[in-house]
Amino acid sequence: MYLLGILLAGAGVAIFIANYLFSGGAVRPGSILALLTGATTLLLVRAGRVRLASLILGVGLVVAAWAGAYATMGLYSVSFVAVPLATMSSGWLLGRKQAFGVAALGIAAIVSIYAIHQMGYSFAGVHPLETILVVLVAATLLSLLIGSETAVTFQHQLREIQDAHAELGRHRDQLEALVLARTQELSTAKVQAEKANLYKSEFLTSMSHELRTPLNAIIGFTELLELEDGMTESQRQDLREVSKAGYHLLRLVNDILDLSKIETGRIDLSIEPVELEPLVAECRSLVQPLADARRIQLHMQVDDPLAVLADSTRLRQVLINLLSNAVKYNNESGFVSLRARRLDADGAVRIAVRDNGMGIPAAVQPQIFEPFQRGAAEGTKIEGTGIGLAITRRLIQQMHGDIGFESSEGSGSEFWITLPWAESACAEPMEDGAEVPERPASSETERVVLCVDDNPTNLKLITQILRKRERLKVFMADTAEAGITLAKAHRPDLILLDINMPRMDGYQMLEQLRREPALSSTPVAAVTASAMRADIERGKAAGFADYITKPLDMDDFLGKVDALLQER
Repeated sequence: MYLLGILLAGAGVAIFIANYLFSGGAVRPGSILALLTGATTLLLVRAGRVRLASLILGVGLVVAAWAGAYATMGLYSVSFVAVPLATMSSGWLLGRKQAFGVAALGIAAIVSIYAIHQMGYSFAGVHPLETILVVLVAATLLSLLIGSETAVTFQHQLREIQDAHAELGRHRDQLEALVLARTQELSTAKVQAEKANLYKSEFLTSMSHELRTPLNAIIGFTELLELEDGMTESQRQDLREVSKAGYHLLRLVNDILDLSKIETGRIDLSIEPVELEPLVAECRSLVQPLADARRIQLHMQVDDPLAVLADSTRLRQVLINLLSNAVKYNNESGFVSLRARRLDADGAVRIAVRDNGMGIPAAVQPQIFEPFQRGAAEGTKIEGTGIGLAITRRLIQQMHGDIGFESSEGSGSEFWITLPWAESACAEPMEDGAEVPERPASSETERVVLCVDDNPTNLKLITQILRKRERLKVFMADTAEAGITLAKAHRPDLILLDINMPRMDGYQMLEQLRREPALSSTPVAAVTASAMRADIERGKAAGFADYITKPLDMDDFLGKVDALLQER
């Protein structure tokens, strides 16, 4: 339709120019009408009025033909060719009824010109008028027949196209509704997942704090009791069992927190070259007591020098977990070996831990790296949470490494990890018997330490631990307000401050202490069960001299207290 409008307008312009150039400047009304008809058709099509444009096209062709015939040669004019074209196009575009209308209009135009001929108006011509009249009318009727018949087929096809278009429209609407519904569902699910993740984080933070607080008392007082004189060996063994259970629960809390941080992408790694020989030696010393208890031999072999690109803290955690598993799930008097070597094929470093223990049943091997899967230990009395290997795999993957295993039930297992090779700095390993730094010599001046904690058990524990240091005077406060009062009165050399306290928390107390000129430079260390990474970062940013998490390791705690007092 749009194309017909362009053709008609173009023909009108061409005829107009031809008439002007070759007819002595004469202007023909037929060419002007053809131009106007084509332009009007174009405008109506662009406006979406296709049916009206079709009607204008058919009628406009007939009127332009009549005007052209009247202005030139009457029935002999070639412009009457437009009448059959108008009739057929009307049938195709508008249907049979409109084709009859345009045909009637065209025949009326032909007859009117014939009447003008009969009234004596002079037109140039060479054929009898009656013959021309019959030919034109016959051509119009034939075009009517063709146009009306093809109109049926065309209209049927048009209806099919319209029906298909309507069906597509319905499908489009359904798809849009489905997409909208799915989008809303995804949005709702995303919000729910974010809420669930927030609730989980809040729950883990709360549980971490609530579990660490009693563990601090359990582990701390147990270690203090072990140092007391006059205890029987049986009593000391009982205390060691209590301490062992406390540390087991602490590892469980730490493992769950680690797994949560890894799954949510909130674990930070510092990837750098790590020398394997000293790291493996350190891991061996930590696992050796567990191996000695079960009479298991440990064999370590590291190609020297050898280094990998990894986070040293997390790699230590991975190796300790693999070695501990190899010892725990081994037979009495068995062996565990660790071999670290560089793979020539791709330059990676492979660390393999092998044991000759119970092995892993084939049925559970595919799930061995999934959380809470314990493999061969399932249903046994061997302690474990089933999340150590899940954490290990995720840590290795985040350090751009790989992990795998081979196991045969009853014959033992070999777990291996690969990590990117790093150029060794050839650091000399620590020699056996190297001296461990001793605690600082006691100062001749008595030092004052203020402990602020709303939990009386924690205050008692910290006080008893600090008594292991000579010439140390300890003041205690169970509220921040009381702590500020004592700090003003005694000007302590060190303040140990809990974070979560009622009315005024540790951060608010620290802020008030910094406003006091006499206390603004006093070191303040946080001693808290809030051990999440975000808590630690917030504490350091707030200006605490140190951030010590519960449960307290007595030696580590005293070492930090000594360091803070020496700085003072």
